[in-house]
Amino acid sequence: QTNKVYFSSWLPQTCPKLWTELQKVLRDNKVDTALLNCTNDIWCRDFMPIQIAPDKMVFYDYNPDYLQRKKKYITNTKMLASMFVRVMPKVVIKFLKLIIDGGNVVKCGDTIVMTEKVFYENKEYSREDIVEMLHYAFECDIMFLPWDRSEPYGHSDGIIHYLGDNKVLLTNYNDFDSDYYQQFKIILEQKFEVIPLQYHLKEKHIDNWCYINYLHIGNLIIVPQLGIPEDKMAIEQIQKALPDAKVVGVPAIEAVKDGGALNCLSWNIDASEAQMVPENSYDKEYYLDLLNKIDLETIAFKPYFDWLENRVNLPSTNYMNQLLRYIDNSRKVTEETIDACKHALNEAELTLQQSIETRDDI
Repeated sequence: QTNKVYFSSWLPQTCPKLWTELQKVLRDNKVDTALLNCTNDIWCRDFMPIQIAPDKMVFYDYNPDYLQRKKKYITNTKMLASMFVRVMPKVVIKFLKLIIDGGNVVKCGDTIVMTEKVFYENKEYSREDIVEMLHYAFECDIMFLPWDRSEPYGHSDGIIHYLGDNKVLLTNYNDFDSDYYQQFKIILEQKFEVIPLQYHLKEKHIDNWCYINYLHIGNLIIVPQLGIPEDKMAIEQIQKALPDAKVVGVPAIEAVKDGGALNCLSWNIDASEAQMVPENSYDKEYYLDLLNKIDLETIAFKPYFDWLENRVNLPSTNYMNQLLRYIDNSRKVTEETIDACKHALNEAELTLQQSIETRDDI
């Protein structure tokens, strides 16, 4: 149901081999892609909003317990929400006041499947209140799987993938913990036909959980590969479960060694109503002329102007801060410049958190 996929701008440098192969597959299959420059790590599934309709997205509080000692990797979802008001003006934004990870939200038709970790990370609310909040935000049924405490992330996208037609693919949990496997199967079978992945090998690789975390966009499925016998078996089983899809593999060891795979790395949406296009035009030549008059290098503003023009490749927080320092350090900043900056932004939020009101903000 999706036709555009985004990745963190950190991905090309963090996983260069994976990124090269992934780009080739996406390009060969004419998949629309873009990079997100507003992220603090590569796992954009975990903090980007959940699309519940072509014109509606749900944001949430991304503040996972496993990153409390590494807070620099936590992307601020409230900042993202304020950004989306400008970037996707046609989309209705809902904000869920619960701590969750997007990787713990697997949409399966009219049901969302989550692990019960959501209850542990939001202990200030009762279970009933949390369920009610989730129902209100996602506008569908919620199914809960037990949280395997040996797996700290508690992500349901490491357990299942929705196949459509009320079918779910279940990872080979039976190889790790048969008790959890049986619990998952019993719960899921209350609503879905469950198809488990199986690898008939004497010695199985410790990371063969990763195949369930494939990327599915349109009719294309990209499966992580580790250079092990299970690679081919996984592709064959996924192809059998989805015979009309095109199933291909890409080497993904760079990501898997850090605990995630292709679904974790991606944020794919139905972009029919969520196109990143400007609502209001702006006079680019006017601003370029103004910058020349006050001896500021126009090349420094190109990423920002590009964003104003097409609303893709969002300027990073680091870039915006550098740009602000450059302007601030120029002795030729005038009131005319300040007015022009305000006008270019249509009185929007330059810092995305506070309104532009003073010379210092500019």
